[in-house]
Amino acid sequence: SACSRLSPAASGRLGGQLLHRARQRLTATPATAAARLESLTRTTTAERQQLLRWAHGGEACVTPAPTIHDLFERRVDRDPDALAVIVPALAGGHRAEIRYGELEDRANRVANALLAKGVPPGAIVGLLLPRGIEVVVAILAVLKAGAAFVVLDAELPAERLAAMLADAQPAALVVEPQLLDPALAAGGPRLPRAEALATGSNQRPAPVLAPDALAYLLYTSGTTGTPNGVLVEHRGISNVLIYAAQLLELDAASRFANSLSLNF
Repeated sequence: SACSRLSPAASGRLGGQLLHRARQRLTATPATAAARLESLTRTTTAERQQLLRWAHGGEACVTPAPTIHDLFERRVDRDPDALAVIVPALAGGHRAEIRYGELEDRANRVANALLAKGVPPGAIVGLLLPRGIEVVVAILAVLKAGAAFVVLDAELPAERLAAMLADAQPAALVVEPQLLDPALAAGGPRLPRAEALATGSNQRPAPVLAPDALAYLLYTSGTTGTPNGVLVEHRGISNVLIYAAQLLELDAASRFANSLSLNF
């Protein structure tokens, strides 16, 4: 192709060169610092020409970011038998794991159950589930249904959960019934996890989503006042994932340990 992509590697190289020049000027002696800072933004002729070509669309091809579940489904299609999630045995529990193909099957079932409940594209769906494989299934399911998720931590005070539900106005809740506080009246229709798995089709849904579609809603801690909702789009997460995979040279054998809260 006559079109050269503006890849993370290419932009990274150019950014590194500019950063190197900036450091040189910022470490200058006081007598010459002002003069050097004046030329801080200067680039070489070749760099200026490349930037101009990118700016005018002459050569750069920036591929639109895929959605988060697009990235997941590509991985499923490449190797459905690869391990996707491992939950270690903690506090006397049992080790659990799930492969990409099974994760895809279960996520599709929950996604289609949500669609059958009438959850529209772009809606918020609350997730009140224990930490583990099932919450990963539910997150992917909501995205596959064209909606956005908000994770609800059952260990939070009921007042905090009620405030989040009142603000988010979710179209539905995917729940583990024993975690559901009777005081939580808001949140749309309840969809028990087991019911969704039993009733939903395992066919892959095909909602048409733009990269700027909403992916999830999170709330700040509220330590300095009322928790604030933050809306996150697909393209932001997808771009981070793609860049990290290239930067860290990740492959199919790479694993990540997640010890962070899913609420932030």
